[in-house]
Order: sequence, then C-alpha cells, then structure tokens
Amino acid sequence: MGKKARAKRERTPAAAGPARADARGSAVAADRPGTAPGGARAAPPLQWPTWPAGAPVHWPSVALVVAAALAVRTIALGRMDATPYLQIDNIDARGYQAWASAILAGQWFPSGHFYQSPLYAYYLAVVTTLFGASPWPPRAIQAALGAASTGLLTAVGTMIFDRRVGLVAGLLLATYGPMVLEEISLGKTALLVFGGLVGFLLFLRALVARRTGVMAAAGLVFGITVIGVGQWLPALVGLGLYAGFGGVAPKPVARRLAACFLGGALVALAPIVVWNSTQGGGLMLTSGDAGLNLYLGNNPLTTGLSGRPKGLRDVPEFEEGDAKLLAERDAGHALTPAGVSRHWARKAAAWAAAHPLDFIATTAKKITVLWNSYEIPDSYHFAFIRAQYMPWLWAGTSFAIVGPLGLLGLALAVRHPAARPLYIVCLGYLGVIALFYVRSRYRMPAVPFLMVFAAAAVDWALRILPREDWRPLAAVAAGLVAAGVFVNHVYCEPATAHAPALCLDGDVWFDSEWQKLAEAHERRGELETALGYLRSAEAGASQRGPGQTQLWIGRLELALAERTTGAGRRAHLAAAALALERAARHGFHVWEAETYLATVHQMDGRPEPALAASRRAVEARPRDPNVLARALRLRVALGRCDEAARIREDLRRLRPDDPQADALLASCRSGV
Repeated sequence: MGKKARAKRERTPAAAGPARADARGSAVAADRPGTAPGGARAAPPLQWPTWPAGAPVHWPSVALVVAAALAVRTIALGRMDATPYLQIDNIDARGYQAWASAILAGQWFPSGHFYQSPLYAYYLAVVTTLFGASPWPPRAIQAALGAASTGLLTAVGTMIFDRRVGLVAGLLLATYGPMVLEEISLGKTALLVFGGLVGFLLFLRALVARRTGVMAAAGLVFGITVIGVGQWLPALVGLGLYAGFGGVAPKPVARRLAACFLGGALVALAPIVVWNSTQGGGLMLTSGDAGLNLYLGNNPLTTGLSGRPKGLRDVPEFEEGDAKLLAERDAGHALTPAGVSRHWARKAAAWAAAHPLDFIATTAKKITVLWNSYEIPDSYHFAFIRAQYMPWLWAGTSFAIVGPLGLLGLALAVRHPAARPLYIVCLGYLGVIALFYVRSRYRMPAVPFLMVFAAAAVDWALRILPREDWRPLAAVAAGLVAAGVFVNHVYCEPATAHAPALCLDGDVWFDSEWQKLAEAHERRGELETALGYLRSAEAGASQRGPGQTQLWIGRLELALAERTTGAGRRAHLAAAALALERAARHGFHVWEAETYLATVHQMDGRPEPALAASRRAVEARPRDPNVLARALRLRVALGRCDEAARIREDLRRLRPDDPQADALLASCRSGV
C-alpha cells in the first residue's frame, strides 16, 4: 500500500495538465508550469478570461452601494450653496425652466412639434406643481434617482458577471464626480441614466425568466428613455434584435420576447413620433434637432469637436430659428420643421460622400475625443466647478479612471456570452455620439454600462494577482498602461481660420464659464460683481475668446464710469480705454470696440481721439446703420456739423426714414 501511494504521488504532477480553471470560472494559466522534455519548465498557454454566467443579486451589496451613494450626494447637495449655481442657471436650464413655466401656465398639451426632447421640461413642471418653485426639489429627486441608479448598476453587474463585478461597478458610479455634479444640477442626465438602467435590468430579468410581461415593461421604459435622448434608439433596436435572434431561447419564445420588447417601446414612442410628424410636416422622431446635430458633427468645419456654421448661435432659444433661417437660405424656399431637419442631414451625408477620407479622419478624431478624460463642457464645466467651488470632487472617480479600465474590460469580456447585451447598449449608444458630435454630457448615459466592463477588468486583475505565472498580470498591466495613455493624453487641435488653437487640459473654456456668471450678474444690474468675474476670465491661461472678454470689460467699465464722478470716473474710463484697445487689437467686433472707445474719449474730454476711434469704427463696418448713427451722434455732440451731415447722407442710403437722425443734425446746425 505504501508503494502504491508513493507511486500515485509521483504520477500526480504529470497528470495535472498545463492549466486549470479558476474556481470562480476564469480560465487562467496554471500556478505551476509543467516540465518540458529535457527538464526545462514549459510555460502553459495563456487562456482568455471567462466568468460565470451571472449570479443572483446580493441585496446587502446593493444596499451598501446605495447608502454610500446617498452619503456622497447628500454632501454634494449641502455644498451647492458654496457655488453661484443655485441662483444662476446655465443656458439649457433656463430654456427648460421657461418651457416648464409655459406648461404650468396651461400649455400642458404642446402647440407644435418638439424641437428638443420634452421629458425634462415636463419633469420640472410636475416637480414644481408638487413642491412649489424652489431650486432644491428637482435636485434632491435627481440625487435620489442617482443613488438608486448605483443600486441598479450593482444588480446589472452581478447578473452579467458576478457579485464582485456588481459591487465594484456600483461603487464606481457612487463616487463618479461628473455624474454627481449632473445629478445636483438642473439637467436631464440623472433621469436618462436611471431610465436606461431600469429598462436594461428589466430586459435582463425578462431574458432569464422568459417573461413577456416583464419584457414589455422593459421596452416601455426604454421607449420613454429614448424620448429623453434619441441616442438610445440604436441600442433599443439592437436589444430587440438580440432578444429575437441572439439564441437566448427557443425561436418561438425568442420571437415573442422581441415582439413584446419592441411593442412596449412603440407604445411609448408612437404618440410622440406621430405628433412630431404631423406637426412638423414630415417624418420626425423624438425631436426636430436630429438633422442639425448630425451636420454639426459632419461638415468641413468639424474637427474632433463640432463645427458650427456662421450665423448659428449655440443657445437653445435661438438655435431652432437660426437653423431654419440658414436652411431656407440654402434651399431658396420655405421649409417645414421636418424639411429643415432633412436639409441638414442631407448636407452632412453629402459632405461625407464627397469627402470620404475627411469623414473617416474626422470620425477618428471624434472617437479620440469621446474617450478622452477631459470633460468637455456643455451645461456645466466639471473641471471649472471642481477647481473653483467644489475641490472635494477630486476625491471621487472620473473618466480618467473609468475610461482605461472600461477599454480593458471591453477587450477582456469579449468572449463572455452573458455580456453581449451590455456591449449592445454601451457601444450602441457611444457609436451614435461618435457619429454626431461629442460633449462629455452626451456620453454620460453610457458611462454606467462602461463601468461594468471596468469592474470586470478589476475583478479579473484581482483573480490573477495570487498566481505564480506573471504573464497574465503583465498582459493586464500593459493593456491598462496603453489604455491609460490613450484616455489621459492631452488632445490638441491647431488654430484655424475660425477658432484659436486648443488643448483639452488645464483651464481651457474657464473664461467662458466666468463670462456666463458675469452675464447673469449683469442682467441683475450687479456690474461690479460681473466685472470681477470678467477679470477672472481675463487672468486665464487658455482663453478661447480674449477679445470678447476685453470688449465686455471695456463696456462695463464705461457703464460704471457713467455712474460715478471724480477720481473713480477717471479710473473707470482709463480701464475701459485699455480694455477696448485690446479688444480691437484682437480683432473682435472692431466696430463695436472702437465705437465704445470713441465714447470713452469723449467723456474724458479728448475729442480728437474720440473722432479717430469713430472713424475706425465706420471703416470696419461702413454699412451698419447703428455704427453710423453713433458716429453721427458723436459729431453732433462735438459740434462737427459738416462731418455729421456727410454721415447722415451715408445713413440715409441705409435708413432713409430716420427722424431722430434728422433732428440731431438740425440741432447741430441751429446750435441748440
């Protein structure tokens, strides 16, 4: 018996084989490589990682993640009063609030097509009806939905991979700084993320249980989410096709599941599509801005960032009208709202077809920007708010961490069958963003799904850490380093005829944020505060619009000079002159800068410099009636009646009937 046992022990290593499966389902290299002929150690072949086909949801883990998320969001809400953003809304928020006010005034039923998604405007209207007009209830509800989203994501990660993946994904979302900022701000991102996760979780449960009712509910929720943001539409269609043809159930069952999912989505989408199409004069899905958004990402001005044609203001209240005006000018006739959208979509397609290499290069740049760690500002500027008002956001996670881990997880999980729906929803959404144009808020709804892949990468790295074979760990480290360099490199674009050079780093676009704050305070008549914000913009290292800042400073300094006397007046006039001269040197609205500069010199008792500045303004814009009218007024004030008469003749060709100009000239000649 002793000989047999000894012989068995001697045979066991040779029979063990070159590799073994990880106890939790990951096939990795064996701990102890076998021995090759001749006594050398033979390295076992590396095998691709696998995971078990999901696990039951661990509700204590879900509760832990939600509690952590609630704590983070409670702290964030408490710190909102340290920022100016409770009293000052961004452009999108002002637009939605105006829309919500119209709804509350009785316009619950729309009067025309939806140019933008209506979801958030109705959300604000309902919240205001229930809780009154206050900046806190919408934010508190969004923070609660954000915390709930972390629990949903924990469940999703567990069902697709395992408990640890779900826990890591949930904690990544619970501490994700850009998402926390979106949730405590006025914006629709929190609703979109919550809706997408609810719909996806219902979809997964319906697949496992093969329950048509749950699948119909999943489609309904996804359909409502598509109303909130149309970028979800390809993911919705992809999930429906996967349910029907992905081999997840016998064909008759699979077809019923797919029909219920798409049918549920159609119940939500059909009313708004029918309404938009009938009111918009042609087929229009969830909103009327789709064609324009496609063009902004695919035209000769597009780089890695959007290319906005001249005359199209980046302000929601003006964008629809500007887009219609430009489209009708191109077409040469009036267009319906659907016709406007088709016009821009066709222009984008025509450019891509005529310049395929440019289209490919531009798309590659957009993908690079899409995966860059810098949060390109839209509603809010994450880096600006973190630097100026909420430094505690540095303690949270960001795309600098999630992006590289997500890329690695996308590669590692490619052979995991249970992750196929996750690929569809994540890459389907991000693909639409890359086709259109990139702002970091637009990628936000896909980030939680990317976090599941990031958590899978963390999970697999933890599995292989105790192994004696260093090669899997080296492969993971190399992949993570490469992904980290790609995501965290500083993306730069050279200067063009339309825009200065730009690098996505540091304080780029900070001056725009200071200007937004200055604009809000100027509207309130708080000129000193507005000027302080503009001085902060002026001090930035990466100014996008230095000429605009200087013109604005000069205008406010002039306004303050008109309110003061003595030494204070002289100081404001000197500061105004310096700023306006800088604006003119930058070439920004030269006619406006020189016109204001003429007024500054006039108030300072310097008539000749005032006349020189006025002449430069007229030279810069000789057919602008407003510039000519200001030049006329200056010459009348200085008693230069002959020059005033010549300017009146120039003005008459542009504005023949101008009683005020005639009265000014008459007063000059009469000496009144």
